[in-house]
Amino acid sequence: MIDAKLLRENPDVVRAALTKRGESTDLVDQILVADSERRSSISAFEALRAEQKGLGKQVAQAKGEERAALLEHANVTVVDRFEVADLPGGPQVRVARGDTDAALTLRRVGETAVLHLIRYDYDEDADRVPPLDELALDVRLPFEPRTATVFAPGEDVPAASIEDGTLVLRDVPLYAAVVLAP
Repeated sequence: MIDAKLLRENPDVVRAALTKRGESTDLVDQILVADSERRSSISAFEALRAEQKGLGKQVAQAKGEERAALLEHANVTVVDRFEVADLPGGPQVRVARGDTDAALTLRRVGETAVLHLIRYDYDEDADRVPPLDELALDVRLPFEPRTATVFAPGEDVPAASIEDGTLVLRDVPLYAAVVLAP
């Protein structure tokens, strides 16, 4: 298990440890790029979300022409209903097996793709999100994934495999990042 904070703050220490074990250090740079992109994506999302909330409040309070003008704003889209199936080519990630309440992001990093998964299956009695036995995902990528490497900071690393083109995760923790490579 690699601590994300250690990796971010001292990548050379992690590289040295991997070299000592005879492992490749290429993944360190890929993870750092993925982590940086994830952090910048979160910042961009939060900025857009703040703008969305601000516009939502303005629209809710506006009347007549002012409301119509706000709805014409470049960043405002009015839809009656959104269906993932309406996306070109369908959803990029689909749950094939397993049942979870989760958020996913998928980013291209060089020749790989990194899937970030955060689960929201909170168990009130246990006061935690318990590991999920299995989650199988069909992930649509511009390449056929052959390997899956999982990183789960502060957690036991879950098992991952590609079975008939489907990403299969076992003992899925609260958060995991999965590097999918051709």
